[in-house]
Amino acid sequence: MPSSYFTLFSLQVPKYKNKLAIADLEISYLDLYTTSIQFILGLQSQINVGDTLFVCCEKSLTYIIAAFACDYLNLVFVPYSFESPQKKKADFLKELQAKFVVDHHFIEQTSINKIDGFVPKNIVIDEQVQAIFQTSGTTGKSKGACFSKVAVNANIQNNIQNLQINENDIMWSYGGHHLPAFIFTFSISTLVSGGSLLLSPLAPLDSPSFIKKHRPSITYLPPASITMLHRFSIIWDHLDLSSLRTAVVAGDSAPDSIPQLLFDKGIQSVYHAYGSTDACMATPLLEHWVYNTDTPYIMSFDIKACQGWEYTIAQDGELLTRGIGQMKHYLNRPDLTQEVYKNDWFHTGDIVEYRDTPELGKRLFFVSRKKDIIKVMNNVVSPLEVERVINQVEEVSESAVFGIPDAYIGEKIIACVVLKNEAKAELITKKIKYLCNSLLDSYAIPKKIEILEKLPKTNTGHTLKIQKSILKAKYL
Repeated sequence: MPSSYFTLFSLQVPKYKNKLAIADLEISYLDLYTTSIQFILGLQSQINVGDTLFVCCEKSLTYIIAAFACDYLNLVFVPYSFESPQKKKADFLKELQAKFVVDHHFIEQTSINKIDGFVPKNIVIDEQVQAIFQTSGTTGKSKGACFSKVAVNANIQNNIQNLQINENDIMWSYGGHHLPAFIFTFSISTLVSGGSLLLSPLAPLDSPSFIKKHRPSITYLPPASITMLHRFSIIWDHLDLSSLRTAVVAGDSAPDSIPQLLFDKGIQSVYHAYGSTDACMATPLLEHWVYNTDTPYIMSFDIKACQGWEYTIAQDGELLTRGIGQMKHYLNRPDLTQEVYKNDWFHTGDIVEYRDTPELGKRLFFVSRKKDIIKVMNNVVSPLEVERVINQVEEVSESAVFGIPDAYIGEKIIACVVLKNEAKAELITKKIKYLCNSLLDSYAIPKKIEILEKLPKTNTGHTLKIQKSILKAKYL
């Protein structure tokens, strides 16, 4: 029977007791173990099996301690971004009926100053819900994705295997508090492997000196964080990422410029983590970016390394998945659960297709979200493919492509574009039209190109995603 993640961490303590588990905070494996036990002993008399801990301190020592306590005491671990709007947080908290809201002060007040009463035990890994991550996910509605102990531990083991995490690794993220499932999976995977974490929140200007001091080997980064750091040359030019053997870009689709930026920094392997939180929690699939002189990069799914996980492709091209690492259900939403689970298969809402690549052979490629597909005169258009063409124009900062109903052709393609600096809109619009006419099928060429100062994006504590629904509403 597999061991739980707290048990696996406990097994590392005798071997690495004086090694830094959290390097930037100078907390050793023994210190982290002792502090976690003190909290467990202080909490256990106040709580019952199956109760919920609502944890509002992501990417912190408190976050790790609370996760360990939930595993040992059979509690439900619910991390939440401290940057999320208060009303949304309050609504989610009410729905959860959480026993305690955990922050730094709660840990201090609850912990006791001894560990002699602690008795190690065999933690049963079963189908009881162990973690709930809030997500918009496949159905586009805010909800809690519930994961069993079996699923949580399967994801941790897959993460270790996929990224080959070991005792020599130092894990770092910038802007990682936006990705609760990734924080959990990557942090625990590192600690149960004997590696070290970097948890300090960083101001952008502090990043170069912080990285130079701690020399991380693995990182996970939202695309928006990479773009933001690159925007400021005073930061990016002094950011030495050569110590990184692996970078995982996660939380949103990545612009075409991202792979080149990271490869130019000397990173050996760059991946794009695929999958909604609902489908996989974190990293059962990795898009592998391969760099060479002929093909700057290719994106394809590496699915062979995932244990207990399988997929199929529906007739319409939608990717369907199933496996022990997937969520059990949505919190208090059987209707939404039934929408995505049909005949035991999870409907991801993503359209994919096989393509031949000279480097890797036949591989699976992401085409578009099913709900975003545009249909023009019975032809299927991926807005992502059109955006990639538009974004090749040097003066373009970002773009959003979508369809609106049209009585004659089905849907008319609209492209909203943000330019860099003071680029001349009329001239750049002509360049975009020329490139689209050269590289796209005639039915995929935007009928209208509009230059905007900025694109509407989410502001919910998660990664900044373009809100195409707001843009569409202007044309309906």
